[in-house]
Amino acid sequence: GGRDVEMINKPKLAQKISIDYARTAKKIDIKGLKHTLFTSLESAQMGNMPADSSCPAPSKGGSVRFSECMEQVDDASFPDVSVSYCFICLLHLANEESLSIFGDNQTRTDDEGSLCAGELSDLLIVGDP
Repeated sequence: GGRDVEMINKPKLAQKISIDYARTAKKIDIKGLKHTLFTSLESAQMGNMPADSSCPAPSKGGSVRFSECMEQVDDASFPDVSVSYCFICLLHLANEESLSIFGDNQTRTDDEGSLCAGELSDLLIVGDP
């Protein structure tokens, strides 16, 4: 007994595709960006204004929308900044300054802070008093 061996053809190779990507890393002043975002939060009188009615604050702290903070980021000072960088800085600020972040039009369902599903067209940043 010999076994019949069936040979297969070699697979077709994919064509090389040219992809344009940044050849140099972006250099962004993260410390300055965090300072700018925090200044915009403070200038919105965070903690002194009533919370947005679409998302009640866990306490009597004030609130501001992420899109409003983004408007304060100057393109001249931060030419390569993206929404992703701003969001990452916001997460750091939320941790450092005890801020809460909610999705737009989400409402609290109980005292433990559970949220019902809602639209996520913007973020609401809520400060503790």
